[in-house]
Amino acid sequence: MTDSSSFSRWRGPMLREPEELGASALAPETVYAVPGARVVFANHELLRHDFPALRAADATTIERWLLDNAAFLSEPQCQPSEVSDGIDTSLARTTLAYRPPRYGRAVVVSVRGEADGLLDLKGTGVAPGSVPRQHIHCDGFLWLGDAIFDYINQCIIEQIFARHGQDASTLPVYGLIDLGLDGRLPWQQLRDRYPLAYLARMEIMKRWGADEIARELESATTPVAVMVRRAHRRGPEGQDLPALGSWEQEAMLEIELLLRSYGITSCTFYTQLRVSNLGKHLRVTYGPRHMPVHDDAHRARIVALTGVLSGDVIFDGVNVQFTRNADEDSRHVQLVDFGQYFAIRGQFRNPLLSRVRDPDALLRWGGVRYPEDDRYAQPSPELRLEEEYWGKPARVNAIAAPKYLYWAEEPLHRQRCMQLADRYRAGLVSREDVVGFIEQQVQRAQRQNREGGHVIYHS
Repeated sequence: MTDSSSFSRWRGPMLREPEELGASALAPETVYAVPGARVVFANHELLRHDFPALRAADATTIERWLLDNAAFLSEPQCQPSEVSDGIDTSLARTTLAYRPPRYGRAVVVSVRGEADGLLDLKGTGVAPGSVPRQHIHCDGFLWLGDAIFDYINQCIIEQIFARHGQDASTLPVYGLIDLGLDGRLPWQQLRDRYPLAYLARMEIMKRWGADEIARELESATTPVAVMVRRAHRRGPEGQDLPALGSWEQEAMLEIELLLRSYGITSCTFYTQLRVSNLGKHLRVTYGPRHMPVHDDAHRARIVALTGVLSGDVIFDGVNVQFTRNADEDSRHVQLVDFGQYFAIRGQFRNPLLSRVRDPDALLRWGGVRYPEDDRYAQPSPELRLEEEYWGKPARVNAIAAPKYLYWAEEPLHRQRCMQLADRYRAGLVSREDVVGFIEQQVQRAQRQNREGGHVIYHS
């Protein structure tokens, strides 16, 4: 899954010791090997490049090495919880891992022996002292389908950088491991969003009765995985946002604008700032969170900053995420995490907000671009990705099985990745089929923006 240009894209420092992560707090924790894990795909060229001791190893040896050093879960993730039945750790091999600040469900492990170095493992579970919860962003798992979705998005963005000669790259991925475990889906959140009576009336659910739908949702699970990435540094205290006025702030905005010419954005509901100034009441929300307006002086500052004298305005917050110091000698940037990217339908309409980490920056406001500004990008008809597949649906839509209603407001692209993960776990498709699907989707996107046309997806 690499080409002759891969080595030029594998830029950035190789970190060998935990201290090189540059984190202010780095307490070790114990992680447990997961029996029955298997490699879905591995980038053998990249692993040989980064770990010289593997350069003479064959593919089988490299993949065994990958499993031995990356198929782990955190201690609380191994315990029975709302999200899984857990695993027996009494005989499990253990190793030390490190979780930098704000690292969520990921850890970094040291590889010892001849092939020494560090591996970044996304999907290893919650930190010690935490409990996995059956709630979006709280279960500690990385869903296998989402890992596939994330990786395809990464490959497409890497292609765009290459096409435009952008001095940017994406964080190298060593491989993807199916842990052989399932995580329970947050069915109650779905039921809160869509009452059962509403679900039963949906056209795609006609073949299911209400009781069957309820049973399917309450028992729904999805395969979980670990994505193995090159170890890297993050921003101060784990912050992904740039400093106000920094070159990184400008670079993030530049990349967002480039991707928008393809119809792609990093902005999601969770990074939207909404300001509603209706009469004497000012309401400010950031994603799902209500932001307090303390007093009249605070209200006046918000109104002056945002320019919302009346009405309701949504600002799309840039959510491009960088590693830190990807290249010490240049302003080359390296992107990390790609699950938030999707193609829009139609045109961009909201002001684009550049968010910053400065504590004195009210509402994390770093500046804004409005649709009428010269540097506010719209999708190019020749470049934009197919909205029906890569974009969020105009209405609730899902492939016809109750569990896929969890992604009914997500792009069909993501739904197909989740379905592929289920089929892989069930033995209906092989790992070669998964790799083929990834390559097919990347080529599909490349073909679309090269020819300026749309292609029809055949399931």
